Amino acid sequence: MKEKFLTKISKILFSKYDENLSKSVIVLPSRRASLFLTQEFSKLISKPIWLPRFQSIDDFIFSVNGLNNINKLELFFSFYNSYCKHVDKPHPIERCYKWANTLLEDFNEIDKSYVNTNNLFDYLSDIKRIENWHLDISKSNHEIDDYLSFFKNLNDIYEDFVESLLSEKNAYSGLAQRLLADNLNSIKEWLKKSKSEKIIFIGLDALSPSQEKIINYLLQNNLCDIFWD
Repeated sequence: MKEKFLTKISKILFSKYDENLSKSVIVLPSRRASLFLTQEFSKLISKPIWLPRFQSIDDFIFSVNGLNNINKLELFFSFYNSYCKHVDKPHPIERCYKWANTLLEDFNEIDKSYVNTNNLFDYLSDIKRIENWHLDISKSNHEIDDYLSFFKNLNDIYEDFVESLLSEKNAYSGLAQRLLADNLNSIKEWLKKSKSEKIIFIGLDALSPSQEKIINYLLQNNLCDIFWD
């Protein structure tokens, strides 16, 4: 995010919101951008004031959901437990680790895209999809049958995986986005509890369909303003 843009935005925010700025939540693409904007604010402040809350877009979504953003290793172990429940002959954990991270990235993009998982996973039962996940397939009919069974049960694995994460109040970015898109009214409750009146989005780009649904809801309810870079 360009420094000149943040300098310009800082002046606009102070001019437009004045004392009400402290009652806002400012959402930026990253935590780093939040730091830079705070520095720009400091150049305009001549007396003690209450600053607004600064959050990255991910932090905002996880905060509203009340969920933890866990790391890739924790995600893998949670996935492996669900995988073993629904596959007759699961791969050893070392072998599963070789391909599971790619699948977890697919789960993340699927949820960000807000697609119907049942329909999608039915489509993914096509054996050709295995090549894209680099699963180590031998040419034996036995292993091919095992992989076909894996894809047939993929939706059950996904649903069990999501359920296990949420039982511990954990999620990954795409899942958090989908959950908030499914429960938009929770944003109003979150604003009330945080004693905030407005969400200000700054410099966001390449929004996912789930993020677009969230922001459209906020715009329709006059709960946010957006400043594009």
